[in-house]
Amino acid sequence: MKTFALGLRQGLQRTIYPLSETTTIGRAPENTITVVHQTVSRQHARLSLEGDNWIIEDLGSVNGIVFEGKRVDNLKLRPGDTFRIGEVEFYFFDMDVPQGRTQYLETVEILLAAVEEDADHLGQGGTLQRLERIQDVIARIPLFSSLEETDYRRLVENAAFHVFDAGELIIQQGHLGGSIYAVLDGKVRVFTKDQRDNELELAVLGPREIFGELSLLAGKFRSESVTALETTVLAELSYSAMRKLMKEYPDVEKKLLRYRKERFQDMEKKLAGARMRIPSEPES
Repeated sequence: MKTFALGLRQGLQRTIYPLSETTTIGRAPENTITVVHQTVSRQHARLSLEGDNWIIEDLGSVNGIVFEGKRVDNLKLRPGDTFRIGEVEFYFFDMDVPQGRTQYLETVEILLAAVEEDADHLGQGGTLQRLERIQDVIARIPLFSSLEETDYRRLVENAAFHVFDAGELIIQQGHLGGSIYAVLDGKVRVFTKDQRDNELELAVLGPREIFGELSLLAGKFRSESVTALETTVLAELSYSAMRKLMKEYPDVEKKLLRYRKERFQDMEKKLAGARMRIPSEPES
């Protein structure tokens, strides 16, 4: 049994996007895959499954889709194909999953290694090992403790996986956010900036912890920035996936609301403390 994915390398960041339904790519946050790059249009391209084939089509973007050096309006993707959205390069590849096994990403390391290989090697696929690894990490996140096993699988099937090196910016304060992140490995630093552009650390998070829930629930701009403190593997859960999950599991929404309240109160307390420590401006 095969499942398909897009691989993306942008700077030091590496990302895997599993494909299971119609997927849009663009700079706007409402896209399935949001790519913040000046050469990418707000609504740039759409991937859809037609029969057994994944088709990518241009949505009237400025810089188009480039395949083998030529701009194309649409393209039937084959495993191993490489194409560019603006100046951002994607790989399309397949993954062999043994019959009777679930179709989600069994180990982040194998997929990331695949993205680093040549396009010819990407097309070969391969049997994935250690089926339970990611599901086990997701299952240990307190937010998802009430889920059934089939829902863990579905959640991971539709998650995007990212690897950030130490010092890389993951989310930026002031940007519109529509997803949450679960830390699978590594550590991240959550911080905000005051009106004087001074940084205030809010938290250091590790495996099985989440961030980004403030923007997800409020539908507002990010109130904090997050950077990787070391090589960090993240699962990104989209707004639509989380909304479906909260509808089926009200307990998930209750936990998110509680996390949001606690973190918002903690942020306000730390900001208030920082304001008290700032010396007043000298009189002229």
